[in-house]
Amino acid sequence: MADFSCYIDIDNTEGLYPLELTKYEATFGTFVVPPPERIEAGIKCGTEIQLKDPTAVAGGSEGTIVYRLGYFDKDADECPNVNFWFRCPYSDDNSFTVSYDDKKTISPTPM
Repeated sequence: MADFSCYIDIDNTEGLYPLELTKYEATFGTFVVPPPERIEAGIKCGTEIQLKDPTAVAGGSEGTIVYRLGYFDKDADECPNVNFWFRCPYSDDNSFTVSYDDKKTISPTPM
């Protein structure tokens, strides 16, 4: 039987700064494996984040993860955020969006 979960792996291998978790939220579902507190620059997350659907009859899972760029020479309030939004519905294509505080958005192709 399928486990009806959404799995997320954050890759920071080309990042110049570490990512520091500021918040995460499940709009639909529950985080079984939450996002790590910090993802160093130059590496992949190392943990496959898991968001499980609320029930087998629900419409799928959806969530948000927010990291701030860990600039070492700035206060936390001055560091921009990187916002990850993802959705894994039963009856539609999976969606994944990354946006930054300066409102630039990229939508990578889900695997």
